[in-house]
Amino acid sequence: MVSLIITEKGGQQTVRQFNKEEISVGRVQGNDVVLPKSNISKKHAHIIKSNSSYVLHDDKSTNGTYVNGKRINGPYDLHEGDKIYLGDFILELQDDESSLQEIEIQESIEDSGISATEESIESNDILIDEGWGGENKRTKEEAVWSEEKDESSWGMEPSEQSSPKKVLSSAPKKGSTLDIDDDDGLADLNSEVEEEIIPQQTTTEGRARFADSKIREVAKSPSVSEKKISPKKLVGIGEWGPVEPLLHDDAIREVHINHDLSVFIRRHANMKSAAEPFTSSTKLSQLIDYLCRTHHANKSDASIEIKIDDNLRVSIIQPPLVAGPCLSVYKITYEQIPVDDLVANGVMSANMAEFLEFSVQHKRNIIVCGKPGAGKSTTLGVLGSLILENERIVVLQDHAHIKLDQPNVIYLNAPKNMESMAHILNQIHPERLLIDPMPMILFTQIVGGLKGLYSGTLMTLEAYAPVDALSQMTMYLLQHAPTLNAAEGMLMETIDLIVYETCSPEGTRRIQSISQPSWSREGRLDLETIFHYETDKQLKRGQFRASRVVPRFYEQLSQTTNDVNLSLFSTDD
Repeated sequence: MVSLIITEKGGQQTVRQFNKEEISVGRVQGNDVVLPKSNISKKHAHIIKSNSSYVLHDDKSTNGTYVNGKRINGPYDLHEGDKIYLGDFILELQDDESSLQEIEIQESIEDSGISATEESIESNDILIDEGWGGENKRTKEEAVWSEEKDESSWGMEPSEQSSPKKVLSSAPKKGSTLDIDDDDGLADLNSEVEEEIIPQQTTTEGRARFADSKIREVAKSPSVSEKKISPKKLVGIGEWGPVEPLLHDDAIREVHINHDLSVFIRRHANMKSAAEPFTSSTKLSQLIDYLCRTHHANKSDASIEIKIDDNLRVSIIQPPLVAGPCLSVYKITYEQIPVDDLVANGVMSANMAEFLEFSVQHKRNIIVCGKPGAGKSTTLGVLGSLILENERIVVLQDHAHIKLDQPNVIYLNAPKNMESMAHILNQIHPERLLIDPMPMILFTQIVGGLKGLYSGTLMTLEAYAPVDALSQMTMYLLQHAPTLNAAEGMLMETIDLIVYETCSPEGTRRIQSISQPSWSREGRLDLETIFHYETDKQLKRGQFRASRVVPRFYEQLSQTTNDVNLSLFSTDD
């Protein structure tokens, strides 16, 4: 027979008794324990009796299952005094059969000559739950809200009664080596041993003294190092292992763990090898398993994307795509990078920056393209920061990379189904659009408005060259255009600039070219370069150069305004 003490935040407390091997807990009928709250999953958790112990399992719940304040990531062996936190409820399991052992334990305490009043102990009210053969320590503050009891059983049996409580004005001596609020009620030894060495006492003081003496004995024993290490520490530092210190470094933007356990980091614009490799393949697998279980990802997938809050994005690649698991962590920051910083870091030249700022403020449609990891989202955010403050901006993005300082900005999370997105955008009435990345299905829906309703759209596109980006858009438009010439003509009219960004093998990011769509001599759609980065192979260095090509819209604007700087296209930085 086992009792489950259920306490709801706000004062309601109930006791359920079970005589079965498995107890299920969830929000809906059909569970052994029904907790009717929105933060409880339909099937939240279950407890299984295994021999003489009880094992807690989380059933992939949305809000997780916690024991003593720590989220569990797999089967958890429950111990006396463990508090199970599920949403607004605290559950405590009490094994009624084990209470018969209390008399024998008390006799062993008395035989040891330990007295609960041998020394004065600092006063601190402790709330003790009688049950499961011993005590369940709770602070006075934790007990305040649980004393207001509601007799309503919210669907439970009428025979359920409140659990008895009693208050003691005593606590362990300050500085004692025993932490009786530890998960297993054991000494806090640096070796994190799991073997239980402390019998259950009937008084807090006696238990503390008995534990102190036992800890001293165990600490001197050479067998301590041979004891079982707690599985909570197997991953290393926290859940992230050796990677965690890198994640706390604000200058590091990306962390990559390769299948050979080598670790590479991107600090600002440069990729470098980390000082230490990842500890082991086992710990890397444990980290991947932890991330998949806690964020409801399918571990069996070869490619996994996990978003952790709004701060981290994790990409996992596994066999058979690679020889061994690879993990990349991308830190999502909201720091607004001035365009001058890109110039100072060699990402673009001053003339290119001036040209792009003019283009953005005059509502040109710009595509930023490049390979994965080239820095497209960062550059798009920089361009977005150049939009005038009096315009209504809508940012549609897969991951929260972009945050603007303008006052009138709406952020949309890109849905999996983009069929209705054009309709949603029409309802919002944006004056400017930032789309990261641009889904081709959405592009075909709004391309007709890029010279009207959606003029001045800034977007990213994954492509391995500027001409690749042009080809992708042409192929999708062919599904709606009657001929190839019609599709190419539509692009010629709607796309003003294509910014191509690269990342060198050394990890240096750079805008390699800025070009505009144009017609070739054969009458086919082509690209005309306005700016490019030219490398001198002998000197092993490069320079941003103007191609002496004046953009078409500059020629048009020069007829109506005097602030057009045509000298940008005739001189090099």
